[in-house]
Amino acid sequence: MRKYPIVVIGAGAGGLVIAIGATRAGKKVLLVEKGHYGGDCTNFGCIPSKSLIASGEDRKLYAQKKGALERVRGIVSEVRSHEDPEALAKMGVETLTGKAVFLDSHHIQVGEEVIEGEKFVIATGSSPLIPSVEGLDKTSYLTNETIFDLPGIPKTLTVLGGGPIGCELAQAFQKLGTQVALVHRHTYLLKKEEPEAQGRIKEAFKKEGIDLYLGPSPKSVSEQGGKITLLLDSGKEIVSDHLLVSIGRRPNVEMGLEAAHVSCSKKGIEVDKYGRTSQKHIFAIGDVTGGPQFTHAAENQGRAVLTSLLLPVKKKISTQAMPRTTYTDPEVASFGPKQAEAEEKYGKENLAIYFVPLSENDRAVTTGRTEGFVKVITKKLSSKIVGATIVAPRAGEMLPELSLAAKEKIPLRRIGDLIHPYPTYNLAIRKAADLWLIQTFLPWLRKPAKWINWKRWIPLAVIVLLMIIAYSFDVHKYFTFEMLKERHGQLKGWVTSSPVVAPIVFTLIYTLATSLSLPGGAILSLLGGFLFPIPWSTLYVVIGATIGASVIFLAARTAFGDLLRKKTGKFIQKMEKGFQENTWSYLLFLRFIPLFPFWVVNIAPAFFNVAFSTYVWTTFVGIIPGAYVYTQAGAGFSAIFTSGGSFSIDTIFNVQVRIALVALAVFSLVPIFVKKWIHRKKR
Repeated sequence: MRKYPIVVIGAGAGGLVIAIGATRAGKKVLLVEKGHYGGDCTNFGCIPSKSLIASGEDRKLYAQKKGALERVRGIVSEVRSHEDPEALAKMGVETLTGKAVFLDSHHIQVGEEVIEGEKFVIATGSSPLIPSVEGLDKTSYLTNETIFDLPGIPKTLTVLGGGPIGCELAQAFQKLGTQVALVHRHTYLLKKEEPEAQGRIKEAFKKEGIDLYLGPSPKSVSEQGGKITLLLDSGKEIVSDHLLVSIGRRPNVEMGLEAAHVSCSKKGIEVDKYGRTSQKHIFAIGDVTGGPQFTHAAENQGRAVLTSLLLPVKKKISTQAMPRTTYTDPEVASFGPKQAEAEEKYGKENLAIYFVPLSENDRAVTTGRTEGFVKVITKKLSSKIVGATIVAPRAGEMLPELSLAAKEKIPLRRIGDLIHPYPTYNLAIRKAADLWLIQTFLPWLRKPAKWINWKRWIPLAVIVLLMIIAYSFDVHKYFTFEMLKERHGQLKGWVTSSPVVAPIVFTLIYTLATSLSLPGGAILSLLGGFLFPIPWSTLYVVIGATIGASVIFLAARTAFGDLLRKKTGKFIQKMEKGFQENTWSYLLFLRFIPLFPFWVVNIAPAFFNVAFSTYVWTTFVGIIPGAYVYTQAGAGFSAIFTSGGSFSIDTIFNVQVRIALVALAVFSLVPIFVKKWIHRKKR
């Protein structure tokens, strides 16, 4: 039995990066591949499809369209020769051809041989997803893995699926002389792209003569006499020489993952931020993880995992918005959320959309390719880039300028300072940057009030105004032990003469002091214990504190909550998610243990989207222990006043009381630990 420090399963883009990189670093590596080395991209995806597209675009190659598929196979063979076992052996990479199946978390079987590995990387990619359509399994349908094996360009072709693969191949074959019918269950193509991009591609397809059937779904498929008939649920029958199925892809996870105790779902293998599976010595990258199904995504993940394998520190998988390009004519390149998704996430009022049609770009005008556009979504005033879409003849080459700016947090307006060669398509990006000044900044400069929602600030403004007034008149100086000692007789007499009004007034004063975050809350609690009997004094303090805290919470959430959540980064968003999953436990913990000032605990939950009802009841319950301690101490003030003694807060919170509060706080966190324990047990 052979043993290896690193075993890589899958010789696609990601697997090759790790196998070659680790070998060059001096590691002994085994690369296992069940099919063609080079993966889907080299053999069935990027290389053959782009070769076919080039045959349709280039006039000289178009003249040789009968040999277009032979040209594709020749290019694939040439590229694959740099990635086959012979080429890899020259680099020092050991290879083994066959299907790998896990026997346990450290052993795989390939054919008759058992391999032991210290660490594994699963990079098995994905395969075409085949829909459940009546009769489909009885026909000789094609996928992207078999269509390039056709002997020649067919006369007619039906393409099922309007995603990137379906659109690219449909247009390429149409340009090469095939009459193509494209069927898609949505009323639009390329569902991940902006509506404007979908519209441009739809118009281009219609202009080129592609028959579009958008909306209906396939009902049944039959094959007879060398022809395939696709029946739609609309009743329409489409007859063609071949049927290409391209509705999506599924991860290749059939490798005995259960035996290795690797967690997996229908979407793919579950991984953490470092690319590790539920077995920390087994990594997974690329399509098999259910993430973006792109060669560049797998390569990028492969580089990160390679670093983790070679160095004592782990490198996180990049969270950069993944750029994507659909190689239609014109190309569609984009990254980040669509406009509708961005508006839902950040709020329409916080975003700016900059749209530059290529009819305003001189290079596009000179080439007669003005059907495209550049669209950039940014935060309004900051012009921080959220996402972008480009439709142009070479949109894929244009996109990295915006993608890099977004990754490095360079605002769009700064791109306006970059000198672009004239005339180029990329000048449309600079023009979008110039629109920030014209479309956003200058209008804001003229009417800044128009861009600000003043209503959300009113509650907080009222509280701040009252705080200023209170501090101006030194109201907080009345909340001292000396004041209480001096006037305790008057206050006691007032409570005796006004048994109904006194509790109400006391509660209102406590509410006001809490909502204005005035110092002296402890003295008020002690005063309550002195004036009113237990447990009523504790109840009045708890009610007043809860109402006051709720007032400042609502004011802060109205003014800042939504605004800050939309502008915060992923770290704060992750904190918010964790806080929301265990809201009441965290709130009770903060209330039981006075680690932070009372006013901070009152305001902080406003920034984590805490439900108001949860905030109220956790505040009410959480301050009961502390309120009881204070009011109980206040009940003994009569003896202090009579003897003329002094008072210190430290005498209240002695060691026994502090231990009790800490115990309560720890108890409040128990549900969190239980949840995590159950989650780990399930995994």
